[in-house]
Amino acid sequence: QEFRSLWTARSIAAEGSAAQSVLDMSAVATGGGQVLAMLGLAPFTPPNPFMCGILLGFLGVRFAHVYFVRQCQAHVRRHVTELQVNGSLADPEQTVRLRITCDGGLTRTLELVEARHNELRPSLAEMVRQGAAFLWLDRELVTAEDESLSEVLQSERVIASEDIFILRDGVAVARKGTDKSVQRLAGLKKEDLESWARLEEIAPKARLERLKYLGQIAGGAALVAGLLICLGGRAAAEGQIRKGDV
Repeated sequence: QEFRSLWTARSIAAEGSAAQSVLDMSAVATGGGQVLAMLGLAPFTPPNPFMCGILLGFLGVRFAHVYFVRQCQAHVRRHVTELQVNGSLADPEQTVRLRITCDGGLTRTLELVEARHNELRPSLAEMVRQGAAFLWLDRELVTAEDESLSEVLQSERVIASEDIFILRDGVAVARKGTDKSVQRLAGLKKEDLESWARLEEIAPKARLERLKYLGQIAGGAALVAGLLICLGGRAAAEGQIRKGDV
């Protein structure tokens, strides 16, 4: 039996690429601001602390850039572009497979089974309702929706297993075990989902716009501050030279 499409939505890959470009430029601007600031402090700083300051500054920029780029990738991979189902929910003995295609080259294939008594795993309905940190169906970007979508999303079945594929260089690479870059839905318990539900209630597209804004503000502020420190430091050093203090 083939997969049947339930949902398709416009990709936000362009928005993700634009946000990452802004973050890259922000890192360059922040690093440039730190260089300018250190040039302003150079006349008053011994060589060893000066070099340590430059090293620590660039390490800080690097770590911040990696963190925000990963945030950008995580928000892109939250956005569901296609939802497909294989099987019938009406038959409790049948295993239903749900294929979730997200931006960022991420594809999840879930095997759904009937929940047992005192089940600790969240149902698919709970996952959709509280798992916005991992899955987001953006109603503003939907291009096609099957009438049976709501029935599937409100299913009380639980995830028995999950296969994850990430597209890299045009090739789908399977991810086994624990992967720090992608949270496995099959490994979540109800209490985990409840804690995550309070953290993310904003659409991925809006999050990307916020990251772009923060990147522009941070990069611009660091560059301007560095330039002011550089000019002030050089002016102070020249003033001391004229007075014969240096």
